[in-house]
Formats: sequence, C-alpha cells, structure tokens
Amino acid sequence: MRLSRDQIGGLFMLCFSCAYSILIFDIPKIESASGFDARSMPIFLGGLGTLFSLILLSRRGESASLKNLNFALGFTFVGLLIIYSVSLRPIGFLLSTTIFLFAGFWLLGERRPLKNVIIAATVSFGFWLIMSELLGVYLPAGPELIDV
Repeated sequence: MRLSRDQIGGLFMLCFSCAYSILIFDIPKIESASGFDARSMPIFLGGLGTLFSLILLSRRGESASLKNLNFALGFTFVGLLIIYSVSLRPIGFLLSTTIFLFAGFWLLGERRPLKNVIIAATVSFGFWLIMSELLGVYLPAGPELIDV
C-alpha cells in the first residue's frame, strides 16, 4: 500500500497526538471552581490533533515517494525550531518569535520582506498580548538576565 503526502503527514501527526495524549496524565490534576484545570486544554488539543490526523489518513491522493519529499526543508525547519527555543530566554519572546516567523515565511517562499516583518511582528505581539494580559501566562517580552 502506497501512502499519499497527506496520509504520511497524518500518520506522523497521529503518532505525535497519541504520545502527547498519553503524557497529559503526568500533569497533576488541580480542582478548580470553573471545572477547568491544567489538563483541560491539553486534552482538547490531543483530541483535536487525533481527529485531524484521522481525517488526513482517510484522504486519498497521489502516492508519494521518498524522492518527492523535501527533507532538506523539513530539517531546516527543525534547525530553525531549535534555534528559536534556545533564543527565547536571551532575546525575549517578541523578538525571537518575530525572527522565527520571518525566517519560516522566507523558507516557505514568501520573498516580500516588509510584508513578512509586519505579519510576524503583529502575530508575535498579538499572541504575547493574549497570553500575558488575557490568560495571565508569563512570557518575557524582552531579554531576561540569567543568574549563573
């Protein structure tokens, strides 16, 4: 049986979603008056990821071969994610996320730098604003000094 690109992606996403869903049970359950706790959002995301991966697995499409897949781009994105995770604390959430999004847009072929910067900065600031001001999750906007 040959799998299409969508089915290959769905298979990887299903494996990730299942592993993520299993790890949810390591989160301590804390009772709250609203009925939501630390597990609520991860359970929702795990279920949604599993649902979407099953939808991708059910789609039929053109068979994919390994030579048609762009592994270089995939590994470049993995490297970009590693750089992003390392840069979060030294340069702060806003700048590192803006740079990460800009670089991701560029890798995917969007070559208008002004558009990339505007969208990346707006998305980064909007996400930071929602997380820090509305949800109360601390995300350092700028660099943090690290005590050694």
